Amino acid sequence: SMKLSSDRLNALLALSTQGSFSAAANYLGVTQSALSQRVQKLESELECTLVIRDPLQIRLTEAGECLVRFISKANQLEEDVLGM
Repeated sequence: SMKLSSDRLNALLALSTQGSFSAAANYLGVTQSALSQRVQKLESELECTLVIRDPLQIRLTEAGECLVRFISKANQLEEDVLGM
């Protein structure tokens, strides 16, 4: 079974909420290259493009959007369980 790294998932989530590599890296307290590597590793693990690296703004692909929704739900469930 494949277990995706939460560091990588959180990198994608931060990218989607923060809107840029620099803001997301800042938010997570990591370097931009570390963040970029995490997203690239996630992409190669899943064998699909998650982020369209547009110079003006970061856009997520359909797969990226789908994964972000999944991560958000998983995080919510985790909070619900921990908050019981």
